[in-house]
Amino acid sequence: MLRVLSRKRSVTAAPVEGGVPASAEPKPEPNPTKEMPFTQHLEELRWHILRALIYLVVLSCLAWHYYDIVYKLLTDPLLRGFRNAGVPANLTFLHFIDPLLFRLQIVLTASVVVGLPLLLWEIWRFVAPGLYTNERRYVGPLLPFSILLCLAGIALVYFALPIAIEFLLKFMPRTPDAAGGPAPGLIQDPQRYFFFFMRMMVGAGIAFQTPIVILLLGQLELVTARGLLQYWRHSVIVNFTIAAIVTPTIDPFNMSIIGVPLCLLYFLSVILVWFVERGRARAAAGQPVETPAEEAAAQTPLLTAGDEAVEPAPSDELTQPVEPEPPAPAPAPTVIDRAMLGPLATGGEDAWDE
Repeated sequence: MLRVLSRKRSVTAAPVEGGVPASAEPKPEPNPTKEMPFTQHLEELRWHILRALIYLVVLSCLAWHYYDIVYKLLTDPLLRGFRNAGVPANLTFLHFIDPLLFRLQIVLTASVVVGLPLLLWEIWRFVAPGLYTNERRYVGPLLPFSILLCLAGIALVYFALPIAIEFLLKFMPRTPDAAGGPAPGLIQDPQRYFFFFMRMMVGAGIAFQTPIVILLLGQLELVTARGLLQYWRHSVIVNFTIAAIVTPTIDPFNMSIIGVPLCLLYFLSVILVWFVERGRARAAAGQPVETPAEEAAAQTPLLTAGDEAVEPAPSDELTQPVEPEPPAPAPAPTVIDRAMLGPLATGGEDAWDE
């Protein structure tokens, strides 16, 4: 009972300052800069990774359930290339554990490709709070276009791969068998084909991000459209070098399948940078023109001393020593003639008393 009373007394006896209880005063924000300790950053990262893993697990379960459809989609470019080249396709596993590993690889790949927008969204949610406002304004709208460009690179590889396979199968010898028929088809390992297909898809998806990177550099005024046009020959060499790394062979045909779209994307980047420069020039032309007096006033800051604004010290030309002016001569005392004032003035003090 005594504890309850003492507790009530401590609550009701809150100090009062200026007629307002201390408990009613606004409390200062504990963290005005929104800074987070390192452990809290790790906690945020853990939750983002956990959500990304949940996305992958759910999509992997769906891909496992529809494995036959996914398998047909991934092997269709290979089968079309063999069919166009007139070579029988024999997909054969070389080890009894390969079918299980191949199925796991296909399921995981399909879940990553389908869940790419969700994964990039989690990455953006983790990175965006650490960016400045202008950086978020530049990077945020480009994220959907980055996903579209990545999917465009994957689609290019998917539809161009049969042409590349048909071209490569032309170098296969066509020796007839004993019955005089065509030569039997080669034995293709599905896993080697899968790694080859993944290599081209990942390389094309990354290489197709060129317009996004160049556009960001243009918004930061690090590159210009004129400068990019001056180095277009160097860009062609770099793009075909990237195409040679992505594609499995160094023949001009397969290199051109990736190299030509990369060159077109480079010139598209030049056009985008030109639009950025044009918009910046229009924004600068739309600003009001200041008069010379306003411009001088804007360039002359005010110095603050406490709460009052103090004008800066004048320039050296205005602080030249000025000679003091000589003092004006004192006025001469005024002499009054009493005779001019009449009998009252000449009769002395007695006359004034009368």
